[in-house]
Amino acid sequence: ADPAKPVISVTGIYTYNGAEHTAAVTGYDPATMDISGNTASNAGDYTVSVTSKTGKWADGSADAITAAWSIGKTTQEAPAELIINGVAPSTEGGSDGKIIGVTDKMEYRMASESSYTACSGTEIENLSAGTYFVRFREDPNHKPGADASVTVGAGTPHAEYTITFDGNGGTPAQSTVTATYGEPLDQMPIPRYKGYFFLGWYDQKWGGRQYSDENGNSI
Repeated sequence: ADPAKPVISVTGIYTYNGAEHTAAVTGYDPATMDISGNTASNAGDYTVSVTSKTGKWADGSADAITAAWSIGKTTQEAPAELIINGVAPSTEGGSDGKIIGVTDKMEYRMASESSYTACSGTEIENLSAGTYFVRFREDPNHKPGADASVTVGAGTPHAEYTITFDGNGGTPAQSTVTATYGEPLDQMPIPRYKGYFFLGWYDQKWGGRQYSDENGNSI
């Protein structure tokens, strides 16, 4: 005999775990009905289809009875902090810092930013000092992972140097200033020498590289 047309539904919540899921379908009688679309492994939306084994239902119709179901994406833990580490820039204020130990399945952002940038290898380069967040990217079966906080340190402070200016017979005869490597001097002393015009500071007594103009300004 032809079975009565069923009312079917899928019960339960399904989340990706790498294994095959079989949807629990109510209203389906395996003795008189065939079923398809009730198994899947990956996260996504699916449709269960139930038909009569005789080819038609008791009311004479032959259409398949369907019900929707889905497998949700699973969550991801934060990357292990023992694996990913921050490397400070070579000098304070530099932008050659790194985060090492990442993979191309991760993404990162600076703590002050809202959008993430995908990692393309095992290192994130050209970083300034600060706090960064690293996580596993969303993929077809996984939600974005939890953040791991990574600190890129400040780097080594710039060295300071004492520069001596030799007036070469002018006044003052000598003067000194403290300079920080990589930073220009705001103002250099201007010596006076009767009968001469000051043209600037040089690194040689005669000629050489010029470091200031006639007003003592860095050039």
